[in-house]
Amino acid sequence: MKKNPVEQIAQKIQKSQRIVITSHLRPDGDSICTGLALYFMGKSLGKEMSIINHDPTPFPFNLFPDVENITTGQIPPDEFDLVILLECANIGRSGHKYIDGYYKINIDHHHSNDYYGDINWVDPDAAAVGCLVYFLGEELKVRFTPRIANHLYCAIVSDTGSFQFSNTSPQSFLVSYNLTKKGASPILVSERLFSNCL
Repeated sequence: MKKNPVEQIAQKIQKSQRIVITSHLRPDGDSICTGLALYFMGKSLGKEMSIINHDPTPFPFNLFPDVENITTGQIPPDEFDLVILLECANIGRSGHKYIDGYYKINIDHHHSNDYYGDINWVDPDAAAVGCLVYFLGEELKVRFTPRIANHLYCAIVSDTGSFQFSNTSPQSFLVSYNLTKKGASPILVSERLFSNCL
């Protein structure tokens, strides 16, 4: 019986040591904050984690805690065991030129995805990629620290327009509820997103 994608992804992460995360060109709050959450999840599992985005982190996310862990540029060939692409409908959307030879995990919530990864987890019903990575964290049995919970909560709030956009779903509320139980602060996230009070 074929395993579902989240199980396959969790197993591949467990078997890998040097993991790089990337996002689409002109990264947004969902991809940036989800990438940071996944970075710290991997760190908690003893993995060597990197985030390399092609484009710089935009305002106000460039003022957020932990963005110093994001590098801008190209993913070099032959340095990692695994590339995780967040919200990249195709390889070109990542802006990276040297990742064809890598084992690729493709996590996305858009209909337009090309299913180019060695493992593809594409769920257009998910409000944000942050929701998917929350379920990945559960599968990996990581401890959701307040830091991880805040990043994932921010990803969901950002991509749903504070739960006002049409992609807002019961799942997005359920995941956000669980994240607040694990230490996410809605007030802090709202201040960072909308008041720039750091």
